[in-house]
Amino acid sequence: MLDRLLTDSRRRLATIVAGMFLALGAVAAVNSPAQASDPGDCYTTYSWHTEVAGSHITGHNWDICYLWEPDVPLYVEVLRYESPNVWTVVASGYGTATYNCTGSLFNRYKTTGTAPFDILCS
Repeated sequence: MLDRLLTDSRRRLATIVAGMFLALGAVAAVNSPAQASDPGDCYTTYSWHTEVAGSHITGHNWDICYLWEPDVPLYVEVLRYESPNVWTVVASGYGTATYNCTGSLFNRYKTTGTAPFDILCS
């Protein structure tokens, strides 16, 4: 009988202590300041472009992070080829940058982190 009383008392004590730790953890989580994504929580940098001939070119540049962290927009440029080793920035931004074409002349472009490509866009 005494063993049973001690076991019941230990269970109650364990339940109370566990409840206190949960309550303290919830208060600490609510009062913690928001922080930016830790670079260690991001696992790759992903750069790509999309385009529609005669319409637009969009460059994308992001650090892709794990589910518990938001993806981080990185600086991106859309560049137009002018002459050997000369590129002109036609659009820039963070995460995404779009150059809207005003004509359909053949040109060569590249975006941050991607190889040059040819398209009817001027």
